[in-house]
Amino acid sequence: MFKHCICLLLLFVGGNAFIAAQTYGRESLRDIQGVSIQIVANDLVAETNLEVEELQIIVELELRKAGIRVLTEEERLDIPGQPFLSVNIAGAGFRLSQDRSTLGHAFWMQLRLFQNTKLLKDLADLNSSLDNSGEDYRKFYYRGSVESLSTVSGGTWHTASVFGVVPLSDMYRDAVQDTMRDSLVNLTKLFISDYLSENSKQVN
Repeated sequence: MFKHCICLLLLFVGGNAFIAAQTYGRESLRDIQGVSIQIVANDLVAETNLEVEELQIIVELELRKAGIRVLTEEERLDIPGQPFLSVNIAGAGFRLSQDRSTLGHAFWMQLRLFQNTKLLKDLADLNSSLDNSGEDYRKFYYRGSVESLSTVSGGTWHTASVFGVVPLSDMYRDAVQDTMRDSLVNLTKLFISDYLSENSKQVN
């Protein structure tokens, strides 16, 4: 009962989001020339009348204001590392056990940067194969061998997750949308802060 009261309070004040201003992998943003944006969202976005295109614009505007280049998909493929910023939003219905009616949604939001990386296990195998070779051999062949290592697209930077509770009532529709927009802006600013810390010389 106590937990239900807390959740109802959150719902009736128009939605609340909880964000930890924490990021991981900042050093991996160094020398990245720009990013493309990918929005990954489930039905929660549609139920709150938010459009994926709007969320994409929000992120792009924040990046451009900070002087960070926003890449098209074609441009991304020509950039070293082929980096893209993935915006992940998911949610699930929130119900009271008494009547099972849906009062709102709990949502989860996170930003994660992906770029092409080399597999450390392959690098370890390469080092092992060269350990018994002469120094001249190592210098001559090491660079080409590293470039031939397996390349995968992996997450190298990400934020802590935002958790929030938003009501479905039309009465709070604007407040719900504002809560989700603000959460996305705050997460994007965390990316911008880390990016600028690592790339201050190349930002316009």
